[in-house]
Amino acid sequence: MFCANYIFQQVRRQSHLCHRDVLLNFQNSSLLASASEGVTNLLERFILLVGGAKANAGEGAKEAQQILYILDALKECLPFLSRKSKTSVLNYFKYLLDLHQPLVTRRITDGLNFLCHYPTSEVSPEALLELLNSLARSIESNKMSGDRLTFTARLLDAGMNKVYSLNRQICVVKLPIVFNALKGKML
Repeated sequence: MFCANYIFQQVRRQSHLCHRDVLLNFQNSSLLASASEGVTNLLERFILLVGGAKANAGEGAKEAQQILYILDALKECLPFLSRKSKTSVLNYFKYLLDLHQPLVTRRITDGLNFLCHYPTSEVSPEALLELLNSLARSIESNKMSGDRLTFTARLLDAGMNKVYSLNRQICVVKLPIVFNALKGKML
């Protein structure tokens, strides 16, 4: 059983890397929009299925697992999606982050970390800032290990630097939220 799970993990990982490579090859091409939209539509479909399954008492475990797989793929692919699709994904991330599920939150922060550290990735500063503010607010309400808190603080730093470079004014207005969230954890 362990061997089969390991093989499935490796196949999924290779699939994510292939998807990333395809998106990289589609950069500055008319194909990027449709490929990006396909990823966004898949994420949206499984979010809607899980939302509908909650009402059906316990259904939706398979769909929830699919969301985790898509989030794993987005860790590799998010910077290479079209700007429109990145904005949609960031809005879905905000929704998923509000669920306060550690497995989901971890995958979101991993994908967001890659996006914030990727220098040439265009992203909507408003959508990124809203997600960073949600992440900062979640620090206040969740217990985190020291390592996870350090990772999140570094992510907020990288994200706020990216927002600042894209739109200084909105960063200045929202920056106190991040400081207040970290202040409570550092005392």
